[in-house]
Amino acid sequence: MPVIPEGFRSVPRVPSDLEMSLMPRRRRPRKRVPAAEMETGENPQIETLQQLDINPVFINQPNAYSWCCHVLLDMVASDGRQKVGSGWLIGRRTVITAGHCVYDSGWMSRILVTPGGMDSSFIKRIPAVFSDTTHDWIHGASSAIRQAADVGVVRLAEDITAVTGTLPFKVCSQSELTQIPSGRISVAGFPAHSGQFTADTGRLRSFNAAHLFYDIETWKGQSGAPVLYWDENDRPSVIGIHHWDVGNNLNRAIRLTSQAAALLLQWAA
Repeated sequence: MPVIPEGFRSVPRVPSDLEMSLMPRRRRPRKRVPAAEMETGENPQIETLQQLDINPVFINQPNAYSWCCHVLLDMVASDGRQKVGSGWLIGRRTVITAGHCVYDSGWMSRILVTPGGMDSSFIKRIPAVFSDTTHDWIHGASSAIRQAADVGVVRLAEDITAVTGTLPFKVCSQSELTQIPSGRISVAGFPAHSGQFTADTGRLRSFNAAHLFYDIETWKGQSGAPVLYWDENDRPSVIGIHHWDVGNNLNRAIRLTSQAAALLLQWAA
């Protein structure tokens, strides 16, 4: 397994199941970093892409693979505010999401997870027993450093992957990213203003060592959703974790590099 660099080191490492059942939730205040999800009850705000010819679709088969591996996160922040986020199943009882969906000026005091959203036939509102994020999301010396490490994990009270399955992920080289055709990446998640399972496809516009940039329409509440690449056989693989609006009609994801993938494998173990 690749060596995990300091910025992506888990804080702390994921404990055993017994340790998780006994562990009190810690609180560590820090300066607030703007989050990409929004509190429920606010007026909906689109993250980007104001063009009128973009038409996101509602997922009407949330029980079908791979949509059933997308999860709705109902969260309560440390100050009592209710929030909504998105995520995806990577392993037994393990959900990957954005770091700010588990820690935003303090740890979330409660996270409930629903595979496929509220219109699915799966168990609703499965409680999280543990959540974690990266060292640099909490302690990074600059906003750029924190945002490059905005990854989080949620461990569930029960395993539901026997009926949902999991999403595979892929570390793409620069050459592979350059060759992704327009319309072959998607973001699907749960907008806070509606809770409806919503998806859109688009084009990968650019990328760097830490991020992917794309012209896919998203809403507040879809932070943590997987950025899927659909290959020529329509098989999906996660290549990024949606988390931020950067303006200029672009949204952004954490790019799954070998270092990020090493952390995901550690969390999923």
